[in-house]
Amino acid sequence: LEQTAEVHRQFLESQERTIQAIIQQQRLAAQSGTAAAASVEIPRALSAVSTAQIPYAPADIPAALPAAALAELQAAAPTESPAETPVAAGVASVDDAPVGVVPDGAVGVAEALLSVVSEKTGYPEEMLDLSMGLDADLGIDSIKRVEILSALQERLPEVPAITPDHLGGIQTLGQIVDFLGGAAETSVLVKPDAPAVDSAVPEPTAAADSTTNGVVAGTANGASGATDVTEIVLGVVAEKTGYPVDMLDVSMNLDADLGIDSIKRVEILSALQEALPGAPVVPPDQLGELRTLSQIVDLLSRETDPLPAPPSREPAEHTAEGEADEVPPISGDLSVSGDLERFVPTLHPVQGTGDPIGLPAGSKIWVTKSGDVLSGQIVEELSAQGFAAEEIELGEDGHDPPDELAGLIVVVPPQVTDEDILSGFGRMRAMAPVLRRAALQGGALLCSVTALGGGFALDAPPPEDVDPTGGAWGGILKTAAAEWTDVNCRTIDVDLSREGLAADIVRHALSSGPVEIGLGPDGPQTVVLEPQSVERVDGSFPGSDDTVLITGGARGVTAEVAVAMAEATQPRLILMGRSPEPEKEPDWLIGLNSEAEIKRAILTRAGPSITPQEVQAKFSRIRAGREIRRTMERISRAGSEVAYRSADVRDADAIRRTLAPLVDEYGPVTGLVHGAGVLADRNIEDKSDDDFAEVYGTKVGGLRSVLKAIGETSLKALVLFSSSTARFGRRGQVDYAAANEVLNKVAQAEAAEREGCRVVSVNWGPWDGGMVTPGLKTAFADERIEVIGMQSGAAYLLDEIAASEGPAEVLVLGPGSEIPQVGSPAVTGRNGADGSANGAHSTGNGVAASSFAELPTVFERTIDMETHQFMASHVIGGRAVLPAAMTLEWLAHGALHGNPGLRFVGVDDLRVFKGVVVHPDESMRVRICADKAQKRGDEFLVVAELCSGGSNGRSVLHARAVVVLAAQAPQASTATRPSGDLPALDQSIETIYAETLFHGPEMHGLLAVEGCGDAGLVARFRVAPPPADWMEEPVRSRWIADPLALDSGLQAMIVWTSDRVGELSLPSRFTRYRQFVPAFPEGGARIVIDVREWTNGRVVSDIEWIAEDGSLLARLEGYESVVDSSLGKAFRQNRLDESAPTKA
Repeated sequence: LEQTAEVHRQFLESQERTIQAIIQQQRLAAQSGTAAAASVEIPRALSAVSTAQIPYAPADIPAALPAAALAELQAAAPTESPAETPVAAGVASVDDAPVGVVPDGAVGVAEALLSVVSEKTGYPEEMLDLSMGLDADLGIDSIKRVEILSALQERLPEVPAITPDHLGGIQTLGQIVDFLGGAAETSVLVKPDAPAVDSAVPEPTAAADSTTNGVVAGTANGASGATDVTEIVLGVVAEKTGYPVDMLDVSMNLDADLGIDSIKRVEILSALQEALPGAPVVPPDQLGELRTLSQIVDLLSRETDPLPAPPSREPAEHTAEGEADEVPPISGDLSVSGDLERFVPTLHPVQGTGDPIGLPAGSKIWVTKSGDVLSGQIVEELSAQGFAAEEIELGEDGHDPPDELAGLIVVVPPQVTDEDILSGFGRMRAMAPVLRRAALQGGALLCSVTALGGGFALDAPPPEDVDPTGGAWGGILKTAAAEWTDVNCRTIDVDLSREGLAADIVRHALSSGPVEIGLGPDGPQTVVLEPQSVERVDGSFPGSDDTVLITGGARGVTAEVAVAMAEATQPRLILMGRSPEPEKEPDWLIGLNSEAEIKRAILTRAGPSITPQEVQAKFSRIRAGREIRRTMERISRAGSEVAYRSADVRDADAIRRTLAPLVDEYGPVTGLVHGAGVLADRNIEDKSDDDFAEVYGTKVGGLRSVLKAIGETSLKALVLFSSSTARFGRRGQVDYAAANEVLNKVAQAEAAEREGCRVVSVNWGPWDGGMVTPGLKTAFADERIEVIGMQSGAAYLLDEIAASEGPAEVLVLGPGSEIPQVGSPAVTGRNGADGSANGAHSTGNGVAASSFAELPTVFERTIDMETHQFMASHVIGGRAVLPAAMTLEWLAHGALHGNPGLRFVGVDDLRVFKGVVVHPDESMRVRICADKAQKRGDEFLVVAELCSGGSNGRSVLHARAVVVLAAQAPQASTATRPSGDLPALDQSIETIYAETLFHGPEMHGLLAVEGCGDAGLVARFRVAPPPADWMEEPVRSRWIADPLALDSGLQAMIVWTSDRVGELSLPSRFTRYRQFVPAFPEGGARIVIDVREWTNGRVVSDIEWIAEDGSLLARLEGYESVVDSSLGKAFRQNRLDESAPTKA
């Protein structure tokens, strides 16, 4: 490896000399007033260059080509007409690109990139170079990459968006420039050792002439586009890092050169994508592959066809059989509102199993030895079902997986150790290529079996002879489900005394269903989340006589908790972290506050020999010292005695030595808040043993060490900072998920052992501070996960500590968050078999249905064209499709059916998984199903579903929503209207229905469009006739939520996009719907659309239905429309195709 690195370094240096030669030639030509003796073409990429090709080498070679030289190179380089410039049919790896070089048109992009990288990382621009590696040189991690790219896309709105799928392949700043600037044929995202699955980037095509001299030329347009991208990328990096733009170069490595960690990468890429909304979007799973600034530039500069849409967030059916009709779905991702959202993981029964996962007969399955009879019994059961099962030792490095391996079942020994977890993960990681290849060839299984009692220690502490460390495998499997969406992943917890245990394990492992399955005394169960508010019972801790030890340092989240404790009851506080204890600052730092100012001062004092990584290290120490001093001052002002000590929490002896004098001074530790933690985000295949050991060790080993160091003292409170990553799994954080799951299970065990001690493991969502930068905050917002305010989170924790009888494991998210689900696309891209990824009908706002099986049926309907006449007026692409508004109407009825006395208030989280399509001369039988109501404040939430089929074992889930009921209507807020005067629309309503909308006569709800402009639209609408006019035997004589009124709002949005964007649109999702009246007025009223966001291919708006007197009838919030030029054809096919084949 070292030899390879040395050869690579020599090669890059040779490319540097080539570019310097080109510059020198152009300078000489300019000075002599003549053209250069030979036209030197700037190569887009080189696969091999010999020293004989270098025409000139100046005496002094800079470490990297500075930004100024890039501009000079751009001005001096000879130009060629597009006709004379060869267009490459293939690409070369970015690793072979010349250091610090950007294509002809990429200078503008490079400058912007260096500016942004400087801003986001604090590195002076003159220190940056486009050849720098994002990771190795600049330390830019996946989170910071997103932040930089987001800033770039704000500055370069015309360039392609970097998708999360591209992030992993970007290694240098130069690659970002190339991508954003439109280096059309050049792909920089091919990872040589990546498995041949889930490829998000097209494979490079070899050029016919690319091997002549190792040069692959780019297109003129591509080069030109990359210029602006480079400028924006460097600008964003400069902005986010504080480095001056002229210090940056696209060849710089994000980590090694710039010290940009994963958090900062998200921030940078987020900023880039705001600056360059048209650039490819970088997927989270590829963030770790972006090593250098040039890779980001290359990625953002690529001119590609629009990337395929990501997989549907929900499955079309309960089973894998059949194909879903291609009807554009409405996918509602709704949020709940209010204070912090607190949930308690609980167990709910699972009725039966899902469909077989389809593992081919005779597949080879390995089962790890458990140290007892269970693993052998599982092998026997698998063999009896025709599989080639074999017992193995999980930790045997020499036991290479055979190519035909299709499954791995890890049976965790009861007395598992931390070393077992690490070695077991290493073996599982080694099997990744084989298992993922098997998944593509017919199916693959990855399953863990723990013995925590059959309920994941949620209903009872782990048995005395079972170490809670085994819970780590739950976090590992949930993360594997997030990353390996093609592999069927299960984590099964068992009660070892259960009869027929091996058969039950095999049955659930080989069936679709929830990722988490518990096999205990009460039968199969899965984990769902129940919303619960925290109840203060005993607020006596911490008191002024208590001494609380807080690990995790005196900065960020734990610092805010310490301040809150001090302000509340003035306990004595000991803060422990890795940062050095702060020292007095030198005089030259006086008056310097911003990251850019401080980094520039560091650079000025150190001179040009200092590297960006060294600048970052110095700046980090200064910043940490300031934050620690600020925290100590706040605590002292609040009246608490406080001490900060630097220590590695994994070293029990060091902690004991550090604590001894403080305990003598303050008294014994009576409360422990373990908040220490580190991140090393990488996908499972890329996660090194050292990465895993550090992340896992800081959390788990740190807790063990601290408990050992404080001894047998009587703790009054033991608070563990776990993470929502443990509950749901998260791509790139397998070690963090494993470690925090151990904390969860340790808390359950400690709660049973420590009488009179409040023990709680808080699975925190992201905080609005600490590691969560603005760019990362945006990334979480895209997943509908809201951040936790620093002060509100700290205040909540004091309440949680005072809940003396509270649960030992809780989940806390920011207000309005959508609840991620184990295996859900927001977190993982994977779905369960029932339409909710964890298989337990856990809905977007945390409401849990009663089981994995279908909900109780409330009523059934047979839909055909004769009995449901309105369907003929809702035809897209020649097929009649049930309107989403009618789906909402029927789900509302299903929810009200079992809750007499309550009234309809609205809908959260409406999701249409598969359209209800009715072909001519056929019918479809559908069922409306509803669960029991769950109370939330003054509201009652009912999970309702629309399903079909089932008689032949094939049940299709079409839609699901959380219907909101209450005793009284919600209080309506003031209606709003789009700002400014809206110009008249130069189209009659007749023309609109004839030329723009697809809706037939029954669905003509719009009466007139009164105004349409960039700010929004105002229209008049009519209400639907009585239900009996639309269908035979309606379920009610009056509408609950008028379907024509609602659909008219959606129609109006199509009119707006047609007029203002020039393209048609369809719904994507909406945030929430609230209705403030029992019925819409018969005389109709107005629809007012307020457009909030308008970007390429996406429009976000709020829609209000307003009565003539100005009162608010209803509001639809966060309504997203997808604008698509291809919809015109489908809209024109708005008559039933009588020749369409019917379905059996």
